[in-house]
Amino acid sequence: MTADSLSVRRICFRLLYDVYYRDSYSNLVLASFLEQHREVSSQDKAFLGAMFYGVLTYTVTLDYYIDKGLTDKNKDLDAKCRVILRMGVWQLLFSHSVPEFAAVNTSVEIAKKEINPGAVRLVNGLLRSLASRREAILSDYEKSPFYVRYALNKEVSGLFIKWFGKQRAQEIAQAYFEKRPISVRANALRIKPNTLIDYLKEEQVEAEPGYFAPDSIRISLGENALRDLKAYENGYFVVQDEAPMMAAVIAEPKPMHQILDLCAAPGGKTTYLAELSGDRASIAAVDLNVSRTKLIDENLERLGIKNVTTYSSDVLKLIEYRPEWALHYDVVLIDVPCSGLGLLGKKPDIRLRANYESIMSLLPLQREMILKASEFVKPGGTLIYCTCTINPLENQEVVAYFLEKTDGSFCSTDLGDILPDQLIQGDENRSEDARNGMITFYPDKDLCDGFFIAKMRRII
Repeated sequence: MTADSLSVRRICFRLLYDVYYRDSYSNLVLASFLEQHREVSSQDKAFLGAMFYGVLTYTVTLDYYIDKGLTDKNKDLDAKCRVILRMGVWQLLFSHSVPEFAAVNTSVEIAKKEINPGAVRLVNGLLRSLASRREAILSDYEKSPFYVRYALNKEVSGLFIKWFGKQRAQEIAQAYFEKRPISVRANALRIKPNTLIDYLKEEQVEAEPGYFAPDSIRISLGENALRDLKAYENGYFVVQDEAPMMAAVIAEPKPMHQILDLCAAPGGKTTYLAELSGDRASIAAVDLNVSRTKLIDENLERLGIKNVTTYSSDVLKLIEYRPEWALHYDVVLIDVPCSGLGLLGKKPDIRLRANYESIMSLLPLQREMILKASEFVKPGGTLIYCTCTINPLENQEVVAYFLEKTDGSFCSTDLGDILPDQLIQGDENRSEDARNGMITFYPDKDLCDGFFIAKMRRII
């Protein structure tokens, strides 16, 4: 369809409402809509995606200016009214392509369809007031409190500043706003990265080598749909950020290795472990959810990988179900459930749901999971612990807890000879972490997701 600007906004309103008030996941909501409506023009699709993710990303900031602009400070806004206002304020402050009158008028038209007349008047009045003060508000935004400036709730903002100091926290938080090309990994079993770059360019896709991961490529799709590319259909690549690629690189899988990948879905690290071993390692990939293990199976089939078997099981009970796996594996990799604070640039839902209580509640689970994972590592074998967060409580402190709890059975493994030089040269703090078997990736320094990897070896 070629939708008019109002209908695209109404679609966006409905999708946003599902995320805010029905606990739907943003990527699934939008992907499902676009899959069911392939007739949506590329122009409408681009605008819908920009508004949808823009509003979600800046929700904390938008609410700050909405609440500040309310005449009645005690007024409890109707849920639909708040979503419409968030959309309108985002267009006024953060969309460079939408005229002020269009931002106001289309918001009012949506309000007329969705909410009562009194709320319509509120939408109209508040947005017109903000529009008249747009330049002053933008100037205020640049000097606003950390949580407003970087669209993080007060609790998470406080944690960022506590962990990194204000200046470093600002650098990291700002990087999550930056748009980056899509990161993909060339299938080492089928094609070399340079050959894949040439192949993609023939399909009118901009492509260039990644920054540090050996098989990584950065692509810009333009108007192409990724799944429609022949290179994708042929299994020449998989979408994966460079930081989690390094988990497989650091694991150093070899032919004939017995490898266990826990919490493995959707299979990015599983498939790379297989590729790096020449598909000659024997790999068991485990995830709790059957539907998610099917995602691994789909990737295995598309990429042509044979020596991986998938299992659906609870990691905490796996030793009970598979006692024969105890002390069996050369490599065990576990990517534990975490706060996801390394993915703020990709998954704006995390900005809505992360808080101090939810983050702290993960620590006992992470500690238990790394201990359970270690039961499968053979003497001399490797344990890889990773997360998609930059929270030291979930990262370095979990590793320290584990090493103390296992009382000399495991030791850290120096990463200095494994990591690409550009990741550690000139950075003494990172070099020291690498000597202690750990690395944290940051969006500003490394132009990738925030991610943590630790490597340990079983001694006895």
